[in-house]
Amino acid sequence: MADEKTKYIILITSGKELLLEMKPSMVGKPIEPICVPNLKYADERLSAGNCIAVIADFAWLKPTDREPLLVLHKKYEKIPLFVLESIASMSPSVNSSLRKLTWPLPLSFADQVRVIARPIVILTDHILFSTGAVQKAFQDAGVRAITIESTKDLPDYIRNWNELRIKSSQNENTENEYGNLLIVKFSGTQQEAFSLDISIRNAVPQAACYSLSGIEFEKYALQSIKDFQPVYIPWEYAGRIASILIEDSKEDSLRLKKRGVEHILLLDNFKPTLMSLRQALVDAGYRVTASMDAEESLRLCQKGAFHLAVIGTAITFAQHTGAELAQKMREIDPDLRIIFMVDQYPLHSALKGISQVVELGLDDAILKPVEASRLIFSVEKALERRFLMLENARLLKETQELNSKLEAINGFQKKFFATVAHDVKSPLTAILGYAEVLTSKLKNLQDLQRYSSNILTSAKTLNLLISDLVDIAAMESGKL
Repeated sequence: MADEKTKYIILITSGKELLLEMKPSMVGKPIEPICVPNLKYADERLSAGNCIAVIADFAWLKPTDREPLLVLHKKYEKIPLFVLESIASMSPSVNSSLRKLTWPLPLSFADQVRVIARPIVILTDHILFSTGAVQKAFQDAGVRAITIESTKDLPDYIRNWNELRIKSSQNENTENEYGNLLIVKFSGTQQEAFSLDISIRNAVPQAACYSLSGIEFEKYALQSIKDFQPVYIPWEYAGRIASILIEDSKEDSLRLKKRGVEHILLLDNFKPTLMSLRQALVDAGYRVTASMDAEESLRLCQKGAFHLAVIGTAITFAQHTGAELAQKMREIDPDLRIIFMVDQYPLHSALKGISQVVELGLDDAILKPVEASRLIFSVEKALERRFLMLENARLLKETQELNSKLEAINGFQKKFFATVAHDVKSPLTAILGYAEVLTSKLKNLQDLQRYSSNILTSAKTLNLLISDLVDIAAMESGKL
């Protein structure tokens, strides 16, 4: 039987696969899984209490269970809900409410979109959308996609677009120029995505809607739990849920400062690339200064203006090579993170640029032409490393200051004990002696004897306490 500290995870599944997948990740943790076959039994078990999470396995659940599952989650919104998606449950051929895709796209998903006739709508977060990575992934799979930068009047647009698709497909002599895929730039919340999905399916019932974000799994999961939103993940991520729950439980006890808006210096000699990468970084939420002037960039670095510098190594930097510029920037600001953009040709230059990552202690080297999604990934990793290093230094300094204060308190305590041991013990011994003499002399005067007896008793009690303090002082000094 589990003890009172054991918490339960409800697995809504009819198979054994999920239990077998999760068991190893729970070893040594005060977590125990309970399997239930449907939402009704999950509701009953949740009402009994002591549950820390619900995991819905859509390898077994029906697509029609999605909306009732959200209703159940709303009833117990403080209990995290993880929705496990299988390849089959994510298929665009399945009639379903909004589903969440992971990036990179699931295996064969683009191929499924290519061969299906129904309209597909992908609500893509602004970072992925601005990089063009999603559009390119579908293009490489032979899927014709239409991109839209706003969700304004989107259901009406999709209705009209779908009617044009149908008319075009009925004309055997005309190639369908409308395709079946819409990639929509979406900056709203998860709840807003669900509402938009309902509106789209009301306008075009056969439409299949997905949301897509490039955010890292752990960050996405912890943020969703914090916002009381469901966490949608691929089935193969099931083994990582226990560690996410443990991490979430630690969040209140260990909290880092929030990262502010970070400032990036972007330096290269090819203006079109410079401007496109600058826009991608701005869309990703960074402040960006783009420059083709190395001397000006050095002057800005001297003001401590940047958190990270992205440098194209082939640029003619007046009197500085890319490596020399990086060294000068690091001398000005040792905490500055640096990424190189390196030409692929000639080959020896590319190899030299990559080797300088190790030699100069840089964060990354990216081969040109640089994809915006690849640069944003490297920038995020480098800035996160910088943030954590500075936080570690701050926390170490705070710990050292607290240790100094503790040492001062301990020093005072030792002095106090020594004072008690030497300056109080001797006078108290004299008080005890005089109290004993008075008690014996005042046998015939009962009232006075009672007073002297009280003095003697209190002195003895105080003497015992002081003896304990003397022992503690001896232990502190290593003499006992």
